[in-house]
Amino acid sequence: MTEEDVFAAKVAQEYVDFIRVDPWYEFAFASRLQKLWAGTALSGPDMIRKWERKLILSIEYAAKAQYAMIIKLASKAAYGDADSEMLILAAGVTPDALKDQPKSKSLSNSRMGRYCCHCHVMRNSATA
Repeated sequence: MTEEDVFAAKVAQEYVDFIRVDPWYEFAFASRLQKLWAGTALSGPDMIRKWERKLILSIEYAAKAQYAMIIKLASKAAYGDADSEMLILAAGVTPDALKDQPKSKSLSNSRMGRYCCHCHVMRNSATA
């Protein structure tokens, strides 16, 4: 396994963690391309694999960076900026059920029939 393989695995995990919260096209593919070349040696063991990985990863990150930029521009033109908060009306949720959710905030607590309703604002973890 080359250091480029290790780098690619790290970037893949960063990407998975990122898209759980934010749109894929906001991921910094261009900076990962720069880090690939700045953070890995030009020579070392298994040179053919090393350079194959550098080439393929460079093409992949560059293509994704360009495509992401196009999608981001089109998305913002069509829909505007993504909301960083979400308003949720949930029936049957008690304050205790949310005690382990530090990014949620109860805005109101009222009785609606036999259901206890809470209005919550859930903040996007990347912006909160």
